[in-house]
Amino acid sequence: MSFMYNNFDGPIPDLARLSGLKTVYLSHNKFSGEIPPETFIGMTGLKKLHLANNKFSGQIPISLLDLPKLMELMLENNEFEGEIPHFPPDSIKRLNLSNNHLVGEIPHGLSNFTTTIFDGNTDLCGAPLKSCTTPNKLSVGTIIPVAILVAAALGALVVVVVILRKRKQAPLGPGEAAAASASAAAPAYGKAEQKAYVELDKMEQGRASATSRAVTPGTASPEKHSHAKKSEPNVKITFLKEERDKFDMSDLLRASAEVLGSGVFGSTYKAALGDGQMMVVKRFRHMNNVNKEEFHEHMRRLGRLSHPNLLPIVGFYYRKEEKLLVADFVENGSLAVQLHVPVVNQEHAQEHMICYKSTEYKQTGRITKKTDVWTLGILILEVLTGRFPSNFLQQGRSNDTDMAAWVESVIKDEASNMEIFDANMERAKQCESEMMKLLKIGLDCCQADVDSRPDIKEANEKIQEVKEEAS
Repeated sequence: MSFMYNNFDGPIPDLARLSGLKTVYLSHNKFSGEIPPETFIGMTGLKKLHLANNKFSGQIPISLLDLPKLMELMLENNEFEGEIPHFPPDSIKRLNLSNNHLVGEIPHGLSNFTTTIFDGNTDLCGAPLKSCTTPNKLSVGTIIPVAILVAAALGALVVVVVILRKRKQAPLGPGEAAAASASAAAPAYGKAEQKAYVELDKMEQGRASATSRAVTPGTASPEKHSHAKKSEPNVKITFLKEERDKFDMSDLLRASAEVLGSGVFGSTYKAALGDGQMMVVKRFRHMNNVNKEEFHEHMRRLGRLSHPNLLPIVGFYYRKEEKLLVADFVENGSLAVQLHVPVVNQEHAQEHMICYKSTEYKQTGRITKKTDVWTLGILILEVLTGRFPSNFLQQGRSNDTDMAAWVESVIKDEASNMEIFDANMERAKQCESEMMKLLKIGLDCCQADVDSRPDIKEANEKIQEVKEEAS
């Protein structure tokens, strides 16, 4: 996509709706404002991003770190500030960050570039520029107090070591033993989580080192299999049904993995477990504002749902930096496939495991019961209009335009000849009055003012009323 050398202004377009782009050229325009951190989430095929000679400000978006194929990044002559993200070594082949307001130490992975690509950022330091640390000569008046403090600290440390040794030799009571055991286990659990995080990164990028470790029946002895399992991270998955066959993170990491796609919330992959189970794992990496209690409650509500048309959540995993949702894999069984069979592809199909991104979530990163109401509203509009939200292009309207805003604009514009309902619903023309009522219910659920939305029970009652009138 190229719109270079124009006079386009305003904020950056919503590129996440065009997740299949490989190149984006927006240089030499008048775009301005901060680029939201999540702008490039899901654009895993993007190779070249040129935003030079605009008026962008704020920090360089952190979601650029999640683009495994990014080779060119041209951001010169803007007003970017803050530190440079730590891009992986040798990932970017062509780079220009000159004439911005960047500060701090240049990441080691970018130290092989020439100094010219950092020109105009007076507060940058580190290779290939000047060193960040300048040694200072200490006066005698400074050295003496420092020496006294160091000696005092060493003396205190010796006393602490002696006390600890004496306590270690004394027998521990039951309470003390339990506390000591928990304290010793905590660092190991943290390391296990960190290892799982790294392995999931590999799996998501298609490298899936876990696959190469998978034990094929008849090719390894039980002893080797046992040893491999012990080396895996011991991180537990929380299951929502007690009768469910359970597995843990190590089973997922040893599974043969296939990346299915990326949506607005994160990536999705299919995992074939050693016992033959096929699972779908949705990985959320940009939902850090959701606390543990809130997330657990939301998962429990999902776990209580039971309907023939719903794919139940099997289990989940919570960590501040990321969350996992696990469900059974169903071939061509997603909601997107059922609604948009002629046009949907596999990547978009998996985005419907958890549906849409509400306005308040974009602003606060928090999910509430009214967020679920908003999701229901968008789903109603999707069914009636036949449009696919993840592919809904703005076509000249403002950056805040979404499906609900488009539906409202068509309804209000009486002179418009645009058909709002799905053309494939020709046989339902005789029910247009009921369809319009459903449309308004969907819009009520999608109101920008969260408090003005109905609760889920009220919305369901309104839908049932329309159903009864139609019958």
